[in-house]
Amino acid sequence: MSGSLEFKLLSRIDKNGNEYLIGSPNFPANVNLNDFTIIVFYPEEEGGKATIILRPKDPKEEKK
Repeated sequence: MSGSLEFKLLSRIDKNGNEYLIGSPNFPANVNLNDFTIIVFYPEEEGGKATIILRPKDPKEEKK
């Protein structure tokens, strides 16, 4: 199974004042996302970057 993939995201505010996250992986990849857990970490400080990590699923978690 593949290793973890990490994406840096920027926090933005839309025209209605709602916060959203935007970013780009900046690398070519073919990944079956059925095999991954998606984790999102919000920016630690105002204007910082958020992070999305695609971590391979733990086979132990599948049994739950």
